[in-house]
Amino acid sequence: YFTAKWCGPCQSIAPVIDRLSVTYPNGIFLKIDFDSCKLIVQALGISSVPTFHFYVGDKLIKQQIGANKSTLENLVKLFMESSDEIIQNTLAADSAKETTEKALQQFTEGDVSILLDNRCKCANSQPGFSYENIFNDDDKLLKSDCDGELLLQLGFKNLVSLKSIKFVAPADGSGPKSIKMLVNQQNLSFDDARDN
Repeated sequence: YFTAKWCGPCQSIAPVIDRLSVTYPNGIFLKIDFDSCKLIVQALGISSVPTFHFYVGDKLIKQQIGANKSTLENLVKLFMESSDEIIQNTLAADSAKETTEKALQQFTEGDVSILLDNRCKCANSQPGFSYENIFNDDDKLLKSDCDGELLLQLGFKNLVSLKSIKFVAPADGSGPKSIKMLVNQQNLSFDDARDN
């Protein structure tokens, strides 16, 4: 799997990989450092970590991006304990699902709300004015509960390419005076956001 020293999810999933390698000694578990092995990373098109590759012989049969423990455990179990026929049927179903997800992604371009995961939160929001309001096509707002600052964190289920973000504020001038965007930052405090 592809990992990096600076990647928190990579560090949290590492003990799971260690345990799986002991549970399945016939499997070959390799750890490839994203920063040290740039040629391999580029050749395989790895753009995020952790990324897990599953091979049979020299053929890549599955790629899993992200540190989802249960998904990883299920994939390793599938490939280590199942017959070739079950593996092929599962991969065919996964391929159909990925095709559907790609079509859904193209269909929903412009509305990222269905791609959000449970890491989304807004610090300092007024009750009844939560972050979910920013995705509704109505006049509900996202408001601070005590001052002019909000700290909004959006987490996505998959890799997402945001080409633009449109902010709409009330006509009375009470909208944001400045906006600071930080990419690939998690669990920030207001002080962390101000310092970046």
